[in-house]
Amino acid sequence: FWSLSGFDRMRAFSDGLLPWPPLSRLTGMRMSHVDAGSTTWTMPASEWLVGFGGLLDLTLLIETALTGASLTTAPPGSTVIPVTFSVNHFRVPRAARGNIIAHARVVNSSSLFVFTEVQVQDPDGRPLAQGSSQAAVTPVTPPPPPPPSSLRRAEEPVYATPDPYLRPTTVPADIQRALSGGSGGLEVIRNALEGQARSPLADLLGLHDGFIEDETVGMSMPASEWLCCFTREVSPAALAGLANMTGWMGSLTLHPPGHWMAGLDLVVRFHGQALPDGRNLRGSS
Repeated sequence: FWSLSGFDRMRAFSDGLLPWPPLSRLTGMRMSHVDAGSTTWTMPASEWLVGFGGLLDLTLLIETALTGASLTTAPPGSTVIPVTFSVNHFRVPRAARGNIIAHARVVNSSSLFVFTEVQVQDPDGRPLAQGSSQAAVTPVTPPPPPPPSSLRRAEEPVYATPDPYLRPTTVPADIQRALSGGSGGLEVIRNALEGQARSPLADLLGLHDGFIEDETVGMSMPASEWLCCFTREVSPAALAGLANMTGWMGSLTLHPPGHWMAGLDLVVRFHGQALPDGRNLRGSS
């Protein structure tokens, strides 16, 4: 499979020649279109995406769409590893019926790096955010064997229980209403860490062991196989999601009572990869 070009790998996902990766089964993300240098992804705008800010967290969808588009430029025997990732938000994303759509396209590519941008829309077609990423092109080690002569359509496995994003979630705490109604951000975060105001997205990703110590706040996330997407490593989308959620936690601790809060931008720099070996990844802010 690695000996195919990146474009053929993405086409294999799109055409159903491979099962959807674990992160897609976890969140409902699907690639609806792929072309040379571009991909389109959808994800249900469900309450499962509500983070500690009380709003939908689009990080998983945006980073996945960007990396998917970057991969379409990878030559056989190589892959792309995200180096930077940034997002600018235009409006507040909320849970709704329908899908959030991310259109990603490659702006420039070379034998060393790929620069990609993305536009995100809500279920009504209104712009939600734009983002970009820079990814490094690197050879697969060890070199893969020759590609198969053909790929047969894979049947999606069937389980006794629905995929996680299709399961019922508890009604999320209205953190925005609590903030504007007089609760301070530090109080809201303490309630979340004590289990009184859990975030559905934190439950979906398995965040646990929250802490506030020495002016630092954060949580841990297991490096689970559920978080894999295009490779056998934990998806950069999941790492960016952990960074974003802990960033929100840090910001909320300084939030005064009676005010409202919305995110404007996010910048993430990746320094390494994580194996899905079950060990805890700790995010702090």
